Amino acid sequence: MFCIRILLSTGTGITKVIEIHLSPNHATAMLKHIMRNDGLWQMELAPWALTMFRLGGTVILPQPVGNADQNGLLNNRILALWPYTHINDPRLVLRDDFILIHAAPSPSPFKLGYYNPHGWMAYWLNGILFRKTFDISSWAEYPDGGCNAESYCDDRFVELESLGS
Repeated sequence: MFCIRILLSTGTGITKVIEIHLSPNHATAMLKHIMRNDGLWQMELAPWALTMFRLGGTVILPQPVGNADQNGLLNNRILALWPYTHINDPRLVLRDDFILIHAAPSPSPFKLGYYNPHGWMAYWLNGILFRKTFDISSWAEYPDGGCNAESYCDDRFVELESLGS
C-alpha cells in the first residue's frame, strides 16, 4: 500500500490531514480525512468531504428500508432539499431502496441531502462504479438538518458529499 500524507494548517489551530492510500494490486484508492484541533480552545467543526465527477453518470444513494419502530408508525427517512432544487427535476428518481440522480447538465442546480445509515454512496459512469464509504454515528449531530450524505449537480459536474459531526 502506497501512502501520501498532505498536511494543511491555518492560523485557527486546526490541522487537516488527507491521507491517500493506493493499492498496488487493485484499482482501489482510500482517502482518509482527519481534522485535528491543535489550538488552545475547544471548537465545534462540521467536516465536509467533496468528491467531484464529470457529468453523464448516475448517483446512487441507498435508502433505509423497513420499519423504524415495531408498528411502522415512525418515519424511517427525511430528505433535505435546497431552495434551488425542484422536486419534479427529471434528473431525480425516488425509489424505496435507492434515490438515483442522473447527472445531466441543467441550467438549474440540484442538491439533496439525508441521513445515510449505510455509510456509502456511489456514482456509476461508463460501466465503472465508484463507491464512496464514510463513517457514521447514530448519536452524532450532523449539519444541514441531520444530513451525513448529500449530492449536488449543476451544468458542469456532480458531487458526492459526506459530512462529519
